[in-house]
Amino acid sequence: MASRSRALGSLQHNTSSTTNVNLSSTSLITPQLTALADPPPTMVDQHLFEYMMQEVIRTIITSESVARERRIAYERQVEHDLKLARATSSVTLNTSNGNGKTSAAMAPSVPSKSSTFPPPNQDEADEAVRSRLDKMGFKVGWAMAEKLARDRPRFPSTPATTSTTTNPVGASVLSLAPIPDPLEAVKFICKDLWIELYDKQIDNLRTNHRGVYVLHDNGLKPLLRLSGNPGPGQAHELNRRVKFFLAFPNGIIRGALSNLGVPCAVSAESAGIPQCTFQIKTVRPGT
Repeated sequence: MASRSRALGSLQHNTSSTTNVNLSSTSLITPQLTALADPPPTMVDQHLFEYMMQEVIRTIITSESVARERRIAYERQVEHDLKLARATSSVTLNTSNGNGKTSAAMAPSVPSKSSTFPPPNQDEADEAVRSRLDKMGFKVGWAMAEKLARDRPRFPSTPATTSTTTNPVGASVLSLAPIPDPLEAVKFICKDLWIELYDKQIDNLRTNHRGVYVLHDNGLKPLLRLSGNPGPGQAHELNRRVKFFLAFPNGIIRGALSNLGVPCAVSAESAGIPQCTFQIKTVRPGT
């Protein structure tokens, strides 16, 4: 009798545990709700990169303006010192007047330091800012390509064709050096690198199979923050801002491809916010 009661108790316990398991498996808490309740930790906010770029552009514009003022002040100081030296050297002594007196020629007047310098050219200043942003992007793209391509298979390569007439010394070694297929490297930019940067792929890739690649992005994240309908007289300022924002990813593409062994020249333009186009012209080895 006692054994039957113990068996019945164990059966009831197993039934209750099975019921609890079924209840937990059919719970209303889905994985999506669990992810919302306990999201995976992220070290950097997804919008922090965009906010940082705005501040970086503003800082570089201010820095370039200060650097230009210092450069102009230095050039004015050098010009003033040179004119002062020439004016001082023109002073001559004359003792042949017969009276035994010494006479000195008057030195010409020295112009003040406020010499006439050309006014600051806005286009030159903007070009200097874009150049600095491009160089920053080059370093970032180089490092990102090193990180993303480290654990992936090697790109398909083609033998380099180096002419022995233009470079006879070491030409046999260079001709055997494999270079990655530029198309595969550009695809890596469109997929892996762009996803790492903007959580999306390049929308369209075109090529003429002669070393020119055109990348279309229909919604570049940095341009989404800009207004596509500028007011009267604001179109020029909007165009300046767009060029600033495109200079950084332009340098990223150039730096990443350079690290992968594909030297190139990259240019960027926008026909309408937030669309943009990057044109890549690869440089063939030996040319």
